Amino acid sequence: MNKNKIKLKDCLFYHVQDLPNLSKPTKGIYDLRDNVNEYLGNVKFQNKNVIELGPASGFLTFYMEKQGARVSCIDLSVKDDLWDVVPNCRVNFEKYAKNHMKKNIKRVQNSFWYSHKILNSKAKVFKTHINNLDKKKIGIFDIGTISLVLLHLENPFKAIRKMCSHVNEKIIITEVLDRPGEISLKFKLKNLLKIFHKNAFFFKTINEPLMTFYPTVNNKDLDIWYFLSPKIIINFLSILGFEKYKINYHKQICKGKYINMFTIVADRTLPINKCFY
Repeated sequence: MNKNKIKLKDCLFYHVQDLPNLSKPTKGIYDLRDNVNEYLGNVKFQNKNVIELGPASGFLTFYMEKQGARVSCIDLSVKDDLWDVVPNCRVNFEKYAKNHMKKNIKRVQNSFWYSHKILNSKAKVFKTHINNLDKKKIGIFDIGTISLVLLHLENPFKAIRKMCSHVNEKIIITEVLDRPGEISLKFKLKNLLKIFHKNAFFFKTINEPLMTFYPTVNNKDLDIWYFLSPKIIINFLSILGFEKYKINYHKQICKGKYINMFTIVADRTLPINKCFY
């Protein structure tokens, strides 16, 4: 489909967006509009060259552009790439991956280009899987962003390493802090003691370098691989030349409810020309 001829009915929005040609906001899984600065670590983007991994509908892309950034994105090619699905032998995962690319990812990418045209965006897109990123092709950027992508990748460390090899100043990584099945932080008086013990354990674990493998033999969710603690991402970044960091904990709206998230902003401490990536 010609990206200049995409219609609203061809789109699947990952983010809620306000577009000037629409009388009401789009639908979307995530609504970041009221807290986007926290989501991106309160980083200033004026006159920065940004490389974004996984733009989805482009909400963050266009927001960073509005702040004065020049943004390039890395996104899968529907024709040549596949989503990193969990190879659960009880499910035809290869068929799922192909259908997911054609039916869902294609429509999400349509929403990006639909918004891109409406907003007169100048953002560029490199079509490739992060594992195949070509350093000579895309060059070096000031800032790299990885937002809710790592949990969907079979090799999240490799993705971070690839991004770091293209970034000269800072990396911004945002992931979910909540885990499926964890008890809510909202107080229920009759379960007060239970809540205290479970959350005390939970907050202890987020300070450990943990990467939790999400799939189980009975879990048919093929899209999520891992949940990563802030500490393990910090460790990844530190050995890749980004040792100075800050962590920002925040809440965002997902499917109409608030969930806990964290954002790590890490500054490069070892010059890129001295790193062996």
